[in-house]
Amino acid sequence: MPFMIYRRMAGLVTFTALVVGLGAAGGPATAEVSARTRNLRLPGVAVTVHEKSGDRLVVTSYWLAGRTAMAYLRTSSSTFTEMAEYWRVAVSPDGRRALGAGSYLDDNGCETFDVIDRRSGTVLHLSVPSVCKPLNGGYFAWSPDGTKAVQLVFKKKRTGFLTIDALKGTTRYVPLPNSYEDSYFTWTPDGVHVLAYDDARLRFLRPDGKNVKTYSGLGVLAEGAHAFSPSGTRFVTYCPSSSGMCLWHTRTGKSAGRVGFPADDMYGWWDEKHLVVRKETGKNFQAVVIDLSGKVTRVLADIAASAVKKYSVDLDFTHR
Repeated sequence: MPFMIYRRMAGLVTFTALVVGLGAAGGPATAEVSARTRNLRLPGVAVTVHEKSGDRLVVTSYWLAGRTAMAYLRTSSSTFTEMAEYWRVAVSPDGRRALGAGSYLDDNGCETFDVIDRRSGTVLHLSVPSVCKPLNGGYFAWSPDGTKAVQLVFKKKRTGFLTIDALKGTTRYVPLPNSYEDSYFTWTPDGVHVLAYDDARLRFLRPDGKNVKTYSGLGVLAEGAHAFSPSGTRFVTYCPSSSGMCLWHTRTGKSAGRVGFPADDMYGWWDEKHLVVRKETGKNFQAVVIDLSGKVTRVLADIAASAVKKYSVDLDFTHR
């Protein structure tokens, strides 16, 4: 999960409306193809997604890292549109909103965001006076209820986090000590705490930055924004002392099992009994659904090697 950004530097660009109109482990798995399966080739990158009308989750946005980051938003059931005004755009877990991080700083050299209502098409534009050059905003994550987001802030290393209230249109920058310089940030399932995670530990922080609980030795959180189960009772890490993915109880930090599957990335939970992960298939990759025994039950996308190695494609699976 990259945190550096590739920003086009220029003056402020303001957008006030956007109508989007959306109310076997080592080898390749076989995509399910039927009259109800739709195969969509994503623009700008060699990825084909395989969808069914009743799917709980679908790809709603994605972004590519290159010389300049490119962000794409799903703007109809079969259309993905490049959003050149943003270096990254991500849809909230409930599918209601999208958050776009501006490709351009405002006239004061500060970060900008747009909160896009995907039902009405209205846009709430935010400038962030607390995050200005030489500070930069990096990777951000939605809260599970889709009402707020948290973004890491960095200079050369992380300096803290920014919280974004998508309903009120307010932001707050919280500086942190050097012990957080390698951390990423996401929200806990209840949206009460910010979770700071790095290779060594997971720290549960109040929105003001005070640490209230720490888990150590559990491994690296797998896809921080989507690591928690739909119920919020479990989360996934890459196992600290063995291959595969480890499950942990959110409340206690105690083991909830292990999934012995060689995933090289995770996209989230399909439901309480299945994960969405990425696996290598020879020279290429696939996004697949696996059960908690590690069995592949569905292929969601075929991903060419170039999409991963050249563009570091990041797919967001959310509700429609």
